[in-house]
Amino acid sequence: MATSTQISNYLASIYEAQSIYMDKLVKKEKHGFKGITRERMLATLLEMYVDIMTSYFSNAEYTDGGCFITTYNFFTKEQIEDIMLRINLICDTFYFVDLECLATTSTTSTSTSTTTTSTTLAPTTTTIGNCSFIPDLSLVRNEELNNSLSLASSTKLAITNKLGQYLLVDNLPSYDKFDTSGWVAMLCDTDKTNTGDPSTSGDYLYKDFCSVDRVSKILDLDTTDLTDWEIGDNLVLYNPFVNYTFVGNQTSGPIINISGAPSWRSTQTANGGMFRHSDGRFIFMFTGYQSSTGRVGYAYSNDMTTWTIGNGDSYVFDAVSAAIPDCTSINLCGSVYPLNDGTGRYWCPFFYAKTSNGHGAHRILYFDEDLTTFTYSNTIMVDRELGFAGGNIMEIDGEYHFIYMLIANLGVTYRSINVAKSSVLEGPYVDYQTDIVVGNGSNDGVSWSNAVDAPAMFDDGINIWGVFGATARYSQSGTKGNRVYSFLNFNKGTEVWSVNTKSPAIINPFYYQDITTDYAWAGDHCGGYPAFFMEDNDIYMSMTMKGSIYQATIIKLDLTCGLTTTTTSTSTTTLSSTTSTTLTPTTSTTSTTTTLVPITTTTTLLPTTSTTTSTTTTTLVPTTTTTTTTTLATTTGVESYLYDETYLYDETILI
Repeated sequence: MATSTQISNYLASIYEAQSIYMDKLVKKEKHGFKGITRERMLATLLEMYVDIMTSYFSNAEYTDGGCFITTYNFFTKEQIEDIMLRINLICDTFYFVDLECLATTSTTSTSTSTTTTSTTLAPTTTTIGNCSFIPDLSLVRNEELNNSLSLASSTKLAITNKLGQYLLVDNLPSYDKFDTSGWVAMLCDTDKTNTGDPSTSGDYLYKDFCSVDRVSKILDLDTTDLTDWEIGDNLVLYNPFVNYTFVGNQTSGPIINISGAPSWRSTQTANGGMFRHSDGRFIFMFTGYQSSTGRVGYAYSNDMTTWTIGNGDSYVFDAVSAAIPDCTSINLCGSVYPLNDGTGRYWCPFFYAKTSNGHGAHRILYFDEDLTTFTYSNTIMVDRELGFAGGNIMEIDGEYHFIYMLIANLGVTYRSINVAKSSVLEGPYVDYQTDIVVGNGSNDGVSWSNAVDAPAMFDDGINIWGVFGATARYSQSGTKGNRVYSFLNFNKGTEVWSVNTKSPAIINPFYYQDITTDYAWAGDHCGGYPAFFMEDNDIYMSMTMKGSIYQATIIKLDLTCGLTTTTTSTSTTTLSSTTSTTLTPTTSTTSTTTTLVPITTTTTLLPTTSTTTSTTTTTLVPTTTTTTTTTLATTTGVESYLYDETYLYDETILI
């Protein structure tokens, strides 16, 4: 049902949508673009539709229960719902109000049952229900908005015209995140990089900040020199801050900065897990490295902005003092969880390279909240191949699931992401899905085409997600060999993991240092061993980023709220139940963008680069576009993995 508050929020939303549409139209007129008759007509229609909605709700009548009554209006409920849809089609929005009114009474002795289903296509000003992390594309490299597609299966974005500082990209998809700031455009063809492909060290020569107008399909670049941005060039767009923000102010440096650090963490740092101390402090564990020796320390904060290294900036745990068998250096990995034994202790996994054979092994670390007393388990998995690295353990429906990276041989062609489980925390763990993702050194464009790296998993309260490090080889992947984080979907019913098509979802600001001084400390790639902490409706992810040195940091994931299916009922003689369903991504989605009215007017862009009488005309024909998103098939039985033999002794440990 529609309440007065919901109606006010709806009207405010469509007023804002109309304003945005008109601003874009005025901008195109200001810059002299021709052939926008259709858009002017749509603007006129939009004005009439918004006026109708305003009038419709202006003399609202409500029931005693606060429900809007639709019967006292000129327009029928169905007609108004149609106008809502038309406004959304013009503005590319998803604003709706449920006009179904459920009358209630307490005077009848007959029990009735009425169910109303309200489908919400996007969060509005007022939302009900839990929040979930729904990854969005932070890297757009094809028209299909599907980063699991190979280059051969993708329609690459291409420049079709340019005018001053503006680029026209006819096949630019209408992606709502283009409305946010922070996008960078990069030319990705091989002749626009500083090295021949395939390469993991190549660099884009031409990149710049831009604003993106997804309606007119125009990129407005910060630079006015577009000499090397040629018609026909392919490009990619990326925005590191689509899915997260840094906690506090980390523009010029990370939380755990090694500048002036004591020797035990002077070489580099890597993140560990997080937890909330009983005194209210937020505790962030990390591994400090002196050369190749890793020891455990921690930092704390009361506000997520100001951080202090705990224990007088000394480490609190190391392998030698703890006499861990066959071990001289440890690496924290995975999230921190409370131990449910009444002791108030916590636990997390850690891994190390055995001194006897160099194989990676995992154990469980137990500790008190003050990080003064530590114990550890036996190894949790039977040694095989060259062992294991990274990973996380999480309890799902009474069983412990362990996601990890298997190292099958030396070299960067032998890594794979696998998942095992056990009925008890300390194992032994047995695989139930192998080769979820396998890097293969190919140049097919996906973010993991060169290698996969340390994985993790987390439960946001609605969905269970996997995350893994990914490195591509080809420039047209959009990451130029930059290590990023891609995501996995988890089917709770079948316990099957699969690659999320929005991957990569977590990207460091890897080109900001080339065009601004911000985030230079994080400008090369992501690293570390992801860990997560959820509190109320906030999800924090600890990780490591590298400029010239690996340093530990924390980011906060952006959440989408109102995603649960909620059922409520009254105890009066009339039983009412309301179900609210939210549209969420699935493994296969088909979306169709349809023009509001069939208009045969052809939109053209006329570049004004010459005063001569000849003109070059690029035709922009409104079409109906269908975009299909599919999930990369899971493979099994592939005996090929990826691994760097130096992973435990140099910077490649921070995968």
